[in-house]
Amino acid sequence: MKGMREFPDRKAKIAKRYDKWSTIYDKFDAKAPLLGRYGAKWRIMAVRELKGCKGTVLDMGCGTGKMLLLMAKECPSATVIGVDISEKMVNIASEKAKKSEYRDRIIVKVMDCTSMDFDDESIDCAFASYTFTSATDPEKIVVELSRVLKRGGRVVILDWGRPICGPMIILYPLLGAIAYLFGYTRISINVKSLFDACEKFRLVKEIRFFGSMGYILVYSKV
Repeated sequence: MKGMREFPDRKAKIAKRYDKWSTIYDKFDAKAPLLGRYGAKWRIMAVRELKGCKGTVLDMGCGTGKMLLLMAKECPSATVIGVDISEKMVNIASEKAKKSEYRDRIIVKVMDCTSMDFDDESIDCAFASYTFTSATDPEKIVVELSRVLKRGGRVVILDWGRPICGPMIILYPLLGAIAYLFGYTRISINVKSLFDACEKFRLVKEIRFFGSMGYILVYSKV
């Protein structure tokens, strides 16, 4: 897979871990202390920022495809493409898509987000939920996204990060350690700063929740 050579060991570990979790991921996600109780609400909030997108909508790090169905519903005139580094996750997502009413508009592929098999400026909108903080090289994903996204295209990001205020500042170190232990997730990564440093993106909206530790970012490619 292209892009694996930079961090082969860690990327392989991430793919292997998510392959292993693929059969229980949805059940765990539904019952997790944070994601299970509030996750569905946050996902809906984030996906609604894509409402009305047409053409091609990309879900980077689609996992088992939970977001793909929501995206297809919110974007009835779009083709939704989901990509993920975990083959077993992609297989589950593909089966979900085939059984859904949106099966004719959903495509799922095994792909590394740092080196995507899409033409330049071929994607109309993009979405990423908890993808950048799980990646080995999130900077490369930003660069690759700037290549494949059309000018004026929208990017919606749902993720965790360092809280900017409130009591979660105290719990942040512990939660960060737990996140890394279970999914190699590094919530210390400042995704906003990665996009702000790229001259091709302009921040349109920022929504904070869960003590400012969770966030939704909406960017436009200029």
